[in-house]
Amino acid sequence: MYLHIGSGNSVRTRDIVGIFDLDTATVSHQSRAFLAAAEKRGALHGNEADLPKSFLLLQGGRGGSRVVLMRLSSASLRARFTARHALTDGAKAVPSAKEGPRAKAPPDLR
Repeated sequence: MYLHIGSGNSVRTRDIVGIFDLDTATVSHQSRAFLAAAEKRGALHGNEADLPKSFLLLQGGRGGSRVVLMRLSSASLRARFTARHALTDGAKAVPSAKEGPRAKAPPDLR
């Protein structure tokens, strides 16, 4: 299954490791160092003309990883990802950070 990530691009959902908000993720020194290392090794992709709001961490072939900067918000991408998975395999929605770890998952409709 594929997830549309904007600008006419799609990624395989099984390759998605994480969806991150760029504003909150870059507060951490480790996150900034990770993004800098990805850029240095050529694994950071995105449209330089657009101001990114989020990034995807994708598992790559041969054990590598890729980072894709995007204009879409992490909430929009999460909603697309969750909706896509709910349609394909009946997976329960993942609670957002705002809902907290104790948020109730929607009932299983099978």
